[in-house]
Amino acid sequence: MSAVVLYAVLASSTIACTGAGRSSAPSPVVVDGTPLAPAVEPSPARCPHDLPVRLPREAVPGVRFDMVPATPHVLVICVSGTRTVVVPPQLTRIVHALNHLDRVPPGTAYACPADLGPLFALFFDYPDGSRLLVEVSSSGCRFVFNGRISARVDRGVLRSLQILTHT
Repeated sequence: MSAVVLYAVLASSTIACTGAGRSSAPSPVVVDGTPLAPAVEPSPARCPHDLPVRLPREAVPGVRFDMVPATPHVLVICVSGTRTVVVPPQLTRIVHALNHLDRVPPGTAYACPADLGPLFALFFDYPDGSRLLVEVSSSGCRFVFNGRISARVDRGVLRSLQILTHT
C-alpha cells in the first residue's frame, strides 16, 4: 500500500494528496523580493515498521511540561503503514488539543480494556532539526505519551487524527 501524503496549503485551506514517491522540489517563495529557502523534507521520510524505542526527547525543551512544547513546523503522522504530513493551520490545532488533554498522574495503575486499535505515531519536526515522538493509542485506555508525560486522549483528538489519515 502506498503512503498518502497530505499537504495543507497555507495560502488556502485546500489539501492535496500525492503518492509516496519523491516529487520535485517546489520553487522558492518570494516575499518582499527575498526568496525563501525551499521547505525541508519532513521526517521520517518513510514510516517505520516498529516505532523507535527512544528518540532524544530532551532535545525538545519543555517536554516535561507540555505534550508538544514550543512550535513545531511540521507533523508526520504514521499509522497502519500510512504517512501523512500536516502543516499549519491543522498542525496548530492538533498541538493545542494535545497540550490541553487531561494528564495522567505518574505511577497510577489502570485496568485497560483490550488494546486492538491502531497506534498513531506523531513525529513533530522543529525548525532547529529536533524531532519529538508522541504516541496516541486509539483503544485500550487511550493514552497519549511523549516520553515524559501521559494524558488521556479524547474523542475529538482521535477523530481529527482519523480524518487526517483516512483511517
